[in-house]
Amino acid sequence: MLSGPPTPRPRVTVTDPDGKTTAIEVSPFVVGREPDCDLVVDDPRASRRHAQLEVQLNDRVVLRDLGSASGTFVGDLRIAGGVWFTVPGSFRVGRTVLDVRRTPAAARSPEGPAVVAAPVIAAAAMVPAVSAAPVAPYATPVVASAADPVAPSAVTPPPAVLWAAPSASAVGTSPSPFRSSRTRAIVAMVAIAAAGLLDLASIVHLAGFGKLADDVVGGAAGAAEANAFDATTASISGSFVLALIVSAVAYVAWLSRAVENAPAIGAGTPPHSPRGAIGWWFAPFANFVVPYQIVSDLHDRLAAAVDSDRARPLLLGWWLTWLGGNLIGYLTRFTGSETLDDLKSTITVTMLSDVLNLVAAILAIVLVRRILGRETARAADAASTPVASDPLPIVG
Repeated sequence: MLSGPPTPRPRVTVTDPDGKTTAIEVSPFVVGREPDCDLVVDDPRASRRHAQLEVQLNDRVVLRDLGSASGTFVGDLRIAGGVWFTVPGSFRVGRTVLDVRRTPAAARSPEGPAVVAAPVIAAAAMVPAVSAAPVAPYATPVVASAADPVAPSAVTPPPAVLWAAPSASAVGTSPSPFRSSRTRAIVAMVAIAAAGLLDLASIVHLAGFGKLADDVVGGAAGAAEANAFDATTASISGSFVLALIVSAVAYVAWLSRAVENAPAIGAGTPPHSPRGAIGWWFAPFANFVVPYQIVSDLHDRLAAAVDSDRARPLLLGWWLTWLGGNLIGYLTRFTGSETLDDLKSTITVTMLSDVLNLVAAILAIVLVRRILGRETARAADAASTPVASDPLPIVG
């Protein structure tokens, strides 16, 4: 709990290409395409919330990338995490270059102490359009640490700053190292393919039930043929259940690893954790929606460019056929078969469930391959791009 008069926040002035200047007292100062960002950039290569500037009362500035797809650059360096930003200087989000400069320190007024000089953000002329939307001020009480590698020793820390500096281990590095999901993806695709082949075998097998039933009624077939048909049906069903369990385990193991990798290759932080990518499949009712959202988000955020090829029909087709096949298969367990016609109807519905499951398996394999390809491409791009990754390095 802080006591005494409030400490004034730095004044951040945003100047658009037309020369209009707006003073905003806010930190962090977010740049992106979303309308509620502090600086809205009309740039299709910029992410919705792309980067932010964090201004301290001692007039230091931290530039932080917010997991953008195209990256935040200072010169030719793509930053990771947060870096101390040298003012005056410039940085780039998408194709938009933003210049940062200082305003003269305000004179001390009778109402309070002098306002600390703060950066001015001016959009370069190449920016198509820039606007600003004020948001609520943000303040966090912190205690200055003597371990801060770049803290000026001559400056006495104020009672509050606008940004709580993260630990060195949490800045400029990925939350976890990149570990390719290729092996898990291959295992998952093989297991899904095995389950799909068993679906196909079930469809072919059950398609012969009508003729067998007519032969039994007509006397051309007897109990031996009927028992053999039932034994084959049970064998296929048992093998399918085993393949389904293996493919489910392999799939969620791959999905968890792919979600974990996203921040490490510059794709931002997914809304659900790697554990959530597993657990939501087993949450009643929520598992009808949330797993789809997890896969859809991962597919989109690994795209090579912002808003590129979101393949909604593929995602929806996979999810709806998977849900439909499982729901129909579940309902057939409660369908009575008192007559031969009832049994034929049940077999037909079961075949429909198998067809939907087969289509879902094919689409699932396509999705795993697509997401793996995007992950691999992003990892290669991240490995070939120079990154400012030291704990809060000074750039600019």
